[in-house]
Amino acid sequence: MAINSFAVFANETSIALSPEQIERELSSMWKPINEAQGTSVSRVVLGNVLWLGCASRIEHVRGVFQRVIPKYPARIFLLDYQPDNTSPEMVAAVNAQCFLPAPGAAPVCCEVIHLAFGPASARHVRGAVAPLLVPDVQTVLWTGLGAIPFPELEALQQHVDRTIRMASLTDNPVQHFRSTLETTHPTIDLSWFRTTPLREQVTAFFDDPQAGFDLTQVRGVELGGPTGAALPVVVAAMFIGWLGARLSWQVAENIGDHLTIASPSGLITVFPWFCPKVQDERVIRLTDSNGATFEVQLGPDGMTLRCCTPGRAVLERHLRLHELSEDEALGLALNTPSKARHFREAVVMAIPILDFIKRTERNA
Repeated sequence: MAINSFAVFANETSIALSPEQIERELSSMWKPINEAQGTSVSRVVLGNVLWLGCASRIEHVRGVFQRVIPKYPARIFLLDYQPDNTSPEMVAAVNAQCFLPAPGAAPVCCEVIHLAFGPASARHVRGAVAPLLVPDVQTVLWTGLGAIPFPELEALQQHVDRTIRMASLTDNPVQHFRSTLETTHPTIDLSWFRTTPLREQVTAFFDDPQAGFDLTQVRGVELGGPTGAALPVVVAAMFIGWLGARLSWQVAENIGDHLTIASPSGLITVFPWFCPKVQDERVIRLTDSNGATFEVQLGPDGMTLRCCTPGRAVLERHLRLHELSEDEALGLALNTPSKARHFREAVVMAIPILDFIKRTERNA
């Protein structure tokens, strides 16, 4: 599927902040696009998506949305926080994001509204965004603030149906997850959607009676990944958190170099280890009371599931898939129900595991 982007009005010339001006700019934008195409374009909006983050990621996020829009056409708001911007005013620019649904078909387009602001103008964000939201469609806030404080976040959440966060971009993922549990606003982390294929494939693997591994008798959990890589640590913790929630595990004690988890059938010991940063391979290994092991191995060429049971042949499946990319996960998040209950159950288990992994990594 081809994707075309159309710049508007002299390379997205900035205009003074005014929702009315932005609306007029959006309305007048389509005429030159139609003239340039020589045909009519279809304007499609399935929802409002607000991205709130720091200026250093803005080009990356534009690329993510370019890949997501064919799956979920939306009115996109790029809320570009610039901590060094001392101006008391915000500036805005608009452009169209278009894609071709089929060869020879007219382009399908949606709109991108880029609002740039600093600490002195942040108070205007809600007043600028709220009048521009397309009514009667889903509104999602995607936030990747990292360590940047943003007190206007709660004000924006009054206008959105749910919030998607990114713990892997923060300095303190544990605190990030804790704050997610404390809020009553529907909030979910993008890492939950990134681990969707892992959860689905593990479930399918254990539907096979040949596996011979007893998930109810897990006695050991080992987690390995590149040293200092935030995303693999968060993904691993979320995966084990999901598994533990499904198996009714409860964190019992955090002692020295291991973490103890209580399961209905006995105690489980969690050990982390860390690969050199140049390696991209990550492993989750479970051991049951009979000495059988089950591994989830993530490498550059895909995912391998391997079960080694005493007295049986090794059962192994290699799948050319990984955790979802950022744009794949965001597309999934926008097109599916949030399933916040399962996410929150996984987070309760993931928080102490993640805290333990990070502490152990610092001491390694």
